[in-house]
Amino acid sequence: MKRPRHKVDEQEIMRFNMRRENEKGKTYTRTEFKELLGKMGYAKSNTIITAMTSGENPPFIRVDRGKYAFNPKPVHIDRLQKVWEDYMPYLTNRPQAILQSEIDEAVKLLKNNGYKVLRPITQYEEV
Repeated sequence: MKRPRHKVDEQEIMRFNMRRENEKGKTYTRTEFKELLGKMGYAKSNTIITAMTSGENPPFIRVDRGKYAFNPKPVHIDRLQKVWEDYMPYLTNRPQAILQSEIDEAVKLLKNNGYKVLRPITQYEEV
């Protein structure tokens, strides 16, 4: 199933730039940056971080290794739309085999650290 294309509107860019102005000069660690993205309605993935910090006049700048800040320059609607266009292929074109291998790795990591991982089983009976 194909995801609908996200369209950045005037309200979204206005909220983004207002937040950018209010938090001018503040630096975030990678963890804080992911939380900030979540609060702003974006994903907390590494892929969206790359989309948000790369290209010409990115919405965020990488200040140092693992440190991020809002770009001091205003972000235009077309630039924020480009972030979504760069990010969407990662959501729609992920092969199922890659997704399953990531799940298998996560389960293995949890089990190796003493967690018990349970899978739900749905069983149907004829009535």
